Amino acid sequence: MRILITGATSGIGRQLALDYAELGHDVIAWGRNIDALKQLEGASIRTQSVDLLESDQVVDAVEAMAETGLPSLVIMAAGGCEYINDGKLDTALFMRMWQVNFQSQVDLLALLAPHLAEVTDAQVYIVGSSARLFPFPRAEAYGATKAALNYFARSLRVDWLKMDISVGLVEPGFVDTPLTRRNDFSMPLLMPVEEACRRIQRGIANRKPLITFPRRLIWFLRLLACLPESWQLVVQKRLIKV
Repeated sequence: MRILITGATSGIGRQLALDYAELGHDVIAWGRNIDALKQLEGASIRTQSVDLLESDQVVDAVEAMAETGLPSLVIMAAGGCEYINDGKLDTALFMRMWQVNFQSQVDLLALLAPHLAEVTDAQVYIVGSSARLFPFPRAEAYGATKAALNYFARSLRVDWLKMDISVGLVEPGFVDTPLTRRNDFSMPLLMPVEEACRRIQRGIANRKPLITFPRRLIWFLRLLACLPESWQLVVQKRLIKV
């Protein structure tokens, strides 16, 4: 199987690229970090330096891939995380998060769509976050983009059925990656990236429309989301003090 993975130079994207290559799949890894891409090349992975925020680079990469061979599975793992401080709405930060976590995903899928329509039984999985389940302090920008991805993917799933393209979501809890290691707060049920990627691979193999884990954290967040708004506020105030 030929697999395109974005955000393949770090975290979940990198581990998935290594895992799928080890299983003998034809992996195409996109990322911005050239040194990290060179390390992946040694694992029999085809790499390409692509910044999803640079439209010319994305167009060229999609066109080149269309000529050399289209993927039947696309895993969109690129993304970032920034928090606001003291309730100050940094509009530049919000724009960065929107472009990195949402708009770049839409732009790439718009370019891929006509090509994926030519592939029999194509699959697309978008990596979001369980953070969209409950409004955490300081996560206004990050959480909003992940909530937008959830709605976008679930709606797109229906519209792309007629194109024989299945769209799925991956919404993990806390996973031990370079991105989460920058967090300055407690991360309950933090999962090693290797285990997280094993669960993602199982979910994709079973064609699950929504892949979430760990179960205890997901159910807890869903329970919090069902509480009355006044009770949710109590929880949020306590989180601010942590």
